[in-house]
Amino acid sequence: MNKKQTKKFRLNIVLSYNKGINLNNFRPPLQSMIKHLAWLNNLEYSIQDDYAGFDTSEIDYIQTADMIFVRSTEHTTISARSLRKLLIDIFHSYQNWLTCPVEVFYQTQVGMKEHPFPQDYIRPLSYPYLEVHTEGQKKIYIPEEDLLRLLPDDVDS
Repeated sequence: MNKKQTKKFRLNIVLSYNKGINLNNFRPPLQSMIKHLAWLNNLEYSIQDDYAGFDTSEIDYIQTADMIFVRSTEHTTISARSLRKLLIDIFHSYQNWLTCPVEVFYQTQVGMKEHPFPQDYIRPLSYPYLEVHTEGQKKIYIPEEDLLRLLPDDVDS
C-alpha cells in the first residue's frame, strides 16, 4: 500500500434531476455508487437530498438537486485530481442535461465556499461499519442491507 499522504481536499458532487423523471429510478443507484467510492477510498461524506442550498425554481428543466459532500481523511487513498477524473469517467454520460435525465458534476472551488462540509456526516470504517456523526455525537452503525447480507440464509427474520 502506498504510504504517501495525500493532500487534504473537499469535493461537492451535484446530482441534478430533470423534471418528469421518477427519482427512485436514479437517486438510489447514483448515490450508492458514490457511497461505495467513498468507502473504497476512505473519504468522509454527507448526502443531502433536495439540497436547500440550490434554487432550482428558475431553471425550467430541473426538478431537484442533491448535494454529496466529500472530504479526505488521513487514510484517504485517492487525490482530489484522481477523484475528479474518476467521477468524470464514471458519469461521462450523465453530464449533459439535453441527453440525460440526470446531470452529475462537481462544484468549483468558488462554489464550495458557499456550501461548506456539513457537521453531520459519515465516515466509512472497515466494511460493513460506518461511523455516523450527528449533532456532535458519533455512533457506529451497520446498514441494514449489509447486515442482512452478513447473516446466514437460514436465520429467521
